[in-house]
Amino acid sequence: MTDAALTTHSAQRLEYLDGLRALAALAVLVHHAWAMVFPPQYGDSPSGLLLLTAPAKFGPYGVAVFIILAGFSLTLGVAKRDGHLPGGAWTFIKRRARRILPPYYLALILTILLQLLWLNRKTGTHWDLSVPLDWRGVITNVLLIQDLVPFQATNVAYTFWSIAVEWHIYFTFPLLLLVWRRFGYMVAAISGVALGTLGGYAAAIFPALENLHPDFYALFAMGMGACAIAYRRPSWAQRVPWYLVAVAGALGWAGFAAFAIPDALSPLADPDLALGLATCALLIAVSNSGGVMRRTLSWKPLAFLGIFSYSLYLVHAPVLQVVWLLLVEPFALPQTASLAVMWFVAVPVSVGLAYAFHLVAERPFMSNRAVPPHSSSANRNVTRTP
Repeated sequence: MTDAALTTHSAQRLEYLDGLRALAALAVLVHHAWAMVFPPQYGDSPSGLLLLTAPAKFGPYGVAVFIILAGFSLTLGVAKRDGHLPGGAWTFIKRRARRILPPYYLALILTILLQLLWLNRKTGTHWDLSVPLDWRGVITNVLLIQDLVPFQATNVAYTFWSIAVEWHIYFTFPLLLLVWRRFGYMVAAISGVALGTLGGYAAAIFPALENLHPDFYALFAMGMGACAIAYRRPSWAQRVPWYLVAVAGALGWAGFAAFAIPDALSPLADPDLALGLATCALLIAVSNSGGVMRRTLSWKPLAFLGIFSYSLYLVHAPVLQVVWLLLVEPFALPQTASLAVMWFVAVPVSVGLAYAFHLVAERPFMSNRAVPPHSSSANRNVTRTP
């Protein structure tokens, strides 16, 4: 496919990216709703027929997909410029701050208020990870340094840790682009993946580094490389069966995720990196071809949900706990009924409230829809984030 063909039907292209964001957000949401009934921190797990719901425990890998999509989407704006960032690094950071920080801080304030008024007690659910509310947790959340502090502070909401990680990943983007301009996009991507993988080895030896989530830095670089390959279409890439690579990566992820991997081997047998390979291969394949997969990911309801996936990620944890306190705890429901309430009531309620939050707190800070690299507005950056 030529460059011109790559940018044809830009709306559909954005829709399939949003569709993938929606799937990642739903995976996280469904998992957390499931974890309200079977909180992993207490070693709870389903039994009997409820074992059929066990795949929901893999939902947190949706966060890894968000990080890959962030790298892919941000690179759309620089792919045709050989890694040159419009406006420079400082302008990029300001745009990122305007995009993700106002919704984050409003969600943080609302969650703190809910904690103070209602949610600041342990109830035997997954929300217990967020209580008790303490001053160290509030400060680290406000400063977005949850991944940097040497002590283990309680997050205001158990989902907020990844916002700090992603925020710090953004600061590596201009550095990787500098490597791109000097040595090419493949060197930049490989360097990012290599450093992230080495960080995984370091974290296996020094557990204090685990909060940095170095594998996410590798995933971000993988997303950048996938975008550059999809845009530039080098001759070698046209001979790669990307859908088969995606399937192989997915199978590797399933194997690594399903079985415990020794810490010493985890950087090599990392489910996140296997999922990254699968996701990047899928993105390259779908970017350069039409077909059923592209149409599926571009399905209007799915793409619509993807537009406010960031808001959904920010607000769903306290919403799940509120529904639990209103509809589950007072009636001492059995596990089957509790899970039904969480999946069929709490999940839709979370989606609805997230959209309302999006309209108030997120949409006013979003730039115009991301534009393809060859459009007349190509100097605008992609501003989608998990």
